[in-house]
Amino acid sequence: MRNFRNILVVSFILLFFLAITGQAIGHLKINSSASSLPFNDKQYEKTTWQEFYKLDEVNKPIDLLNPDYDLLAAAVFYATNEYRESKNLPQFKYSRDLRDAADNQAREMNDSSFFGHNNRKDTANYTPRQRIKNTGGRYFIIAENLGRIILHKINNPKDYYAMKGENIVSQTEYKYFDKKIKEELPIETYLEFGKKTIKQWLENKEYNANLHSLHFSHLACSVALPRQPFKYKKLPLGLVSATFGGYKLN
Repeated sequence: MRNFRNILVVSFILLFFLAITGQAIGHLKINSSASSLPFNDKQYEKTTWQEFYKLDEVNKPIDLLNPDYDLLAAAVFYATNEYRESKNLPQFKYSRDLRDAADNQAREMNDSSFFGHNNRKDTANYTPRQRIKNTGGRYFIIAENLGRIILHKINNPKDYYAMKGENIVSQTEYKYFDKKIKEELPIETYLEFGKKTIKQWLENKEYNANLHSLHFSHLACSVALPRQPFKYKKLPLGLVSATFGGYKLN
């Protein structure tokens, strides 16, 4: 009888230990998956550009068949703030209403195959100001920067060729190669895409002015990628829309 009691006590202790260990392991699993969560609005409030640049996901090549659109948008936003800080300018604050307006234009440009500030396919969202107003944004002044960004690493867009494979499966898509070294072009990382966007904007007089303006206090960005990125001989492009707002109204 005494042995039976001892066995019960030992069993109870083992079960208690396993329960505690299981909870600890479960807790570790939750923490380990936190870095793979979508980059949402709250993260803009507590993340600096320096912290964003250190994220593992940001420094990985963009998966063009399964891109993280929130991370792409954040990469452009934080690359903008890094540039602003380098010029001793105040950094932009993130705004959800500006993000919704940027999402609208990036998606429409991608789906309707146009590039410009005016959306002729949707008269209710024809201009940047209409789009911002329709998403609840109220700013005294607004602006919009756009971008068409090559998704592969290449110095000269003419120094490549496209080729399909010889087997049946690879006949459905192109691969892109460097003309000189005959190697496949690598794809940009999320962070490189953001910095590449800023570089392009600096070459545009109007967009450059928006980047340096002291009148704007808020910014949000959006990126749209082709649904079939390897379908054509031309290098696939990412379409960027960024909306600026200044002197926020109550």
